[in-house]
Amino acid sequence: MKVTIENKKGLNKDVRVFVDKKTMNTHMNEKYEEIKGTVNLKGFRPGKVPREVLKRQFGKAVFNEVLDKVLKETSTKALEDGKIWRRKLVFFLFL
Repeated sequence: MKVTIENKKGLNKDVRVFVDKKTMNTHMNEKYEEIKGTVNLKGFRPGKVPREVLKRQFGKAVFNEVLDKVLKETSTKALEDGKIWRRKLVFFLFL
């Protein structure tokens, strides 16, 4: 994770948090393993659904949940490390 803080007019600051692909993949794998045991899809035994089927069925929802979790974690860390006031945060995700 890389955090850059850019000063704007007055009290405004832009905080950019760059999350590397490895971190996102780790969180995605954890989430897929979590849902793998609970999903019941027709034609598959519980806990035996292939990852590709999970990605096809739940890929967008899993990505959104992981992105939300990572942004919450990194924003609080950026605020603590940068010692900035909580104003307006702008996030960019580069994969």
